[in-house]
Amino acid sequence: MTRLAKVERKVEYFPISCEIKEFNDEKYQFGGYLNFKNNIDYGEDRTMDGAFAVTLNDSYARKIAQNLDYLAPYLWNHDYSLIPPGGIYDANEDKKGLYTWVQLNPEMQLGRELYSSIKQRMMLKQSMG
Repeated sequence: MTRLAKVERKVEYFPISCEIKEFNDEKYQFGGYLNFKNNIDYGEDRTMDGAFAVTLNDSYARKIAQNLDYLAPYLWNHDYSLIPPGGIYDANEDKKGLYTWVQLNPEMQLGRELYSSIKQRMMLKQSMG
């Protein structure tokens, strides 16, 4: 696969309210909506139908081709300089928005703290870039 030159562009991040629907305490996993359709965020962006189709197709193709466990890292504060406390292992765009399943690393203090904060509903917003 040919790699194209990196395109420099401004990246903006906007927090959104998320809706966590399911938990697996044994595996430190949770699932829920990371993004809702037709909601206007702080940057005045609105997510429309099909917004994630190309990204999801590319992510699943990469996961299969490279035998990866995750579609994307689950970062803390968008910081690639930190070891990710988890990963997004499955995702699906439905009528309501982008539903993701996340695996946090229970061997990392940050993974345990994030899982606890999300489960106790102390952390109700996530951000995607």
